[in-house]
Amino acid sequence: MSVPISGRTFLAQQLAATPKQRIEMNAKRLGQRVHFWPFDGWTPPPGRSVIAEVYPSLWSSAFPTENRNSHQHDAYCVAQWMQQSDAADKLPIYFQPNLRPAESTLAQLEGWILGLV
Repeated sequence: MSVPISGRTFLAQQLAATPKQRIEMNAKRLGQRVHFWPFDGWTPPPGRSVIAEVYPSLWSSAFPTENRNSHQHDAYCVAQWMQQSDAADKLPIYFQPNLRPAESTLAQLEGWILGLV
């Protein structure tokens, strides 16, 4: 399958860009429907979908594997952790990690892992 020049250019831009630049490129296409955390700010506005980096290994040992493969289990663990954190009203804590000002500035440029406080 051949990728058109415009697609190859976009792909090359995506691969060469910093995380913040990649978010800005995608944000233009998605408009106000999505919040790219933490690049769009630490607190997602109500009614928006959130795209955030997660590290499933933070929670994978907390849930039995059952009949899932490793990728399915990673997705399951993230969803379960988010659901349980939300039910316990603790999810907002994770959107506001305890960072020093310099760390916060750097994280808004390079990104942060949701779930680390």
